[in-house]
Amino acid sequence: MPISYNFNKTENSSVPAVDNVLWGVGISPYFQRYWASTRSTPYTRVNAGYTHYNSESANNVNGGLTIGLAYMAGERFIIETSLANASVSYLTAEGLNGMSNNKIWNAGISTGLTGNFAVRYVLQ
Repeated sequence: MPISYNFNKTENSSVPAVDNVLWGVGISPYFQRYWASTRSTPYTRVNAGYTHYNSESANNVNGGLTIGLAYMAGERFIIETSLANASVSYLTAEGLNGMSNNKIWNAGISTGLTGNFAVRYVLQ
């Protein structure tokens, strides 16, 4: 299960310097399914995540769907690349960086060979 750490520092002269630093810790479990048991196969990954920030009331909830290609490079190694991604996130931040109550929705879709590959080692 992936664990994340985020750190942001903003330059805003209208709020105290302490409010300009934002860090968060989160988790992002996922489920991945290979479509076939052949050497080269498409896969689907569904993920959901939650991040809590150092501000008392700043939280982020997100989810996503990835479709990609996987190549079995031997008995235990898998090489993967993503072909399409869709994601959505919802951030709530009350009093963050001197701002009032904020609720922010973000969504994104991307597709294509982006050059990012993952090599996975399978334990069995």
